[in-house]
Amino acid sequence: MTNSNTLGSNLLASTLERLGVRCVFGLPGSQNFALYEALRKSPIRTILTTNELAASFMANGYFRGSGKTGVVVTIPGPGFTYALTGLAEAFLDSAALLCIVGEPANSPGNRFQLQAIDQRSIAKPIVKKTYSVDNVSDLCPILIEAYFEAGQGEPGPVLVEVANSILSQAAPDLSEFPSFPTRQDPQPDPELIEHSVQMLQTSKRVVLYAGAGSSGASGQLRTLAELLVAPVLTTTSGRGVVPENHLLSFLFDSATGDVEVLNRFIESCDLVIALGCKFSHNGSHGFRLRLPKEKLVHVDSSASVLGANYPAHLSIVSDVQAFLDSVLRRSSQIKLRAPGWTDLELKQWREQIRREHLSDSPEPKMKEIDPSGASGLFLALREVMPPDACLVTDSGLHQMLARKYYTVMGPRGFITPSDFQSMGFGLPAAIGGKLATPERTVAVVMGDGAFAISGLELLTAVREKIQLTVIVFNDGKLGLIRLSQISSYGHSFATELRNPDFKMFAEAVGAHYFRMAGDPREIFRRCLETPGVSLLEVRLEDSPDIFKVRTKALIKESVRNLVGPTVIKQFKQWKNRIGK
Repeated sequence: MTNSNTLGSNLLASTLERLGVRCVFGLPGSQNFALYEALRKSPIRTILTTNELAASFMANGYFRGSGKTGVVVTIPGPGFTYALTGLAEAFLDSAALLCIVGEPANSPGNRFQLQAIDQRSIAKPIVKKTYSVDNVSDLCPILIEAYFEAGQGEPGPVLVEVANSILSQAAPDLSEFPSFPTRQDPQPDPELIEHSVQMLQTSKRVVLYAGAGSSGASGQLRTLAELLVAPVLTTTSGRGVVPENHLLSFLFDSATGDVEVLNRFIESCDLVIALGCKFSHNGSHGFRLRLPKEKLVHVDSSASVLGANYPAHLSIVSDVQAFLDSVLRRSSQIKLRAPGWTDLELKQWREQIRREHLSDSPEPKMKEIDPSGASGLFLALREVMPPDACLVTDSGLHQMLARKYYTVMGPRGFITPSDFQSMGFGLPAAIGGKLATPERTVAVVMGDGAFAISGLELLTAVREKIQLTVIVFNDGKLGLIRLSQISSYGHSFATELRNPDFKMFAEAVGAHYFRMAGDPREIFRRCLETPGVSLLEVRLEDSPDIFKVRTKALIKESVRNLVGPTVIKQFKQWKNRIGK
């Protein structure tokens, strides 16, 4: 049964509304203006972005900040291709994202049609699944299936390609919507729970290794850690699952330290329970983390990640919260286990791992503040931000400094691009995160290189009247790449930027401008308390350590050029023989 008063565009918007979608990100175009007319009449908040790349990053931040699927709408062709990097980021970040795109032009008998590319084939390697809707009667059930596919198991992006003609066709009566399935998170096998409890009973030294999949089970994870007196390690995406000022939180980030200290710690334990992590490149510290199979219990909602990189003695397909609830129901059995580490041993390991996390590396100076180091800046930010606040970063040197010095106090409290590391991610993701959780304080730190990519999204933030603090590190350079070049060659190339006057830029887009000069706590406080969007410029310069690295590299480069690669190779071979 159809209703001539209800079009496919209205059906699409109504289906999203019934699915609980509150925000849609994207841009209207000639192929989907009928959909935007339907969205205009719906209670869904439609966020106009400067481009579809930003829209897909916003949807990623929306999910990462709330656990709710982000939705992107694009036109076919260029709108779709602009969004591709965001889809790839979501795919590697395990971020649930629903991308609705129009079908390319398809006029039978004609070749070289306008904006016509094989979108589904292009997207296939970077999405969980693709769907095609050619009949208006299929629109609602396919959207429902796609929405739940994005969030089920390992979250990720899905693509739904909708024929443009459907938007203007008469649609099935809204009263005949299919019932929506109740989300069924995978439950653990009772036998595997019993096996896990037995292993906990016989293991004296247990380590919990938590990823982003543990974000919804923060309380249970902390309870189990305290029951077992088990140290908690996390992936970068899982940071804050247990507050990082907790005595059992063993903070380590491979971006700053040598993973060998962590491997020695793992060697000293009896059992590692990995929860909601897929051991990706970043999640396993560049695959340098050593996890013996006989020590590993791996729990994840997606069977595809279990054993992918690290075989486990016990692999359990389960939602992390369901697994922890089942284990904690047997807490009386676990309490009988023999004691493990002493308080002194835990303290020594924690301090050793933290020292490695904070290992020395060349860092820039912050101009006009005292002390001038990044550690003091992020300490001040942490003191001013509420415990449940969310800090978002882009990709670059600022991200490494944030990962090194910022203490995350709650789940979903640190959002950063993970294994795709897209520049331009930070500001749009922060906007998405703030829209998903408007009651929470959100700030983003980004480099001036990232600002050059996505800085105009300040217009979106101002137009949407959100409260957001945007911290820009300004050194006029692509800082991380430049430091790598300096370390290797003693000089840099193609990394110099021409930045705008950030004060004038902020005034032009309607944001408040602040400059980091003086007491950083007071300046951060003013930014966070000022209504609307605040742009805070932090000026950087080279530190003495960077000059030392440059000098050392220049000497090495001069020697290499003088003696040649053959002599250097022979010298290394001789040195290795002497070492043996």
